[in-house]
Amino acid sequence: MESSQLFKLKPGQTVYKESQPARANLYFMLYGQVEATSVKLKGARLGEVMGIGWILGEEILYSEDNTAQIIRLEKCEALVDTCVLTLKVQDLINMAEKKAGTGGGGTLKPDY
Repeated sequence: MESSQLFKLKPGQTVYKESQPARANLYFMLYGQVEATSVKLKGARLGEVMGIGWILGEEILYSEDNTAQIIRLEKCEALVDTCVLTLKVQDLINMAEKKAGTGGGGTLKPDY
């Protein structure tokens, strides 16, 4: 994946699968519901059903060794029609480190 993007899932499609290497991406839930389950735990659900506003895959932010490959310990699967924004971690770092332009905000007027 070259850049951040939106993707839609139908029920039963996965955001990522257990035992796969993690990509340096975060997944922001825009709508829908997903659940994390583990094959090793006989399909047991890990935590709550996740929906709008949740962030998936955040364990890649907490790795102590940036060179180590992180293996997913769970499968993350859509329960209903779902839309996820995929954001590369480097894009997130760039947003934090680089000053944003005004984007024309200086010319905006209150609408009240």
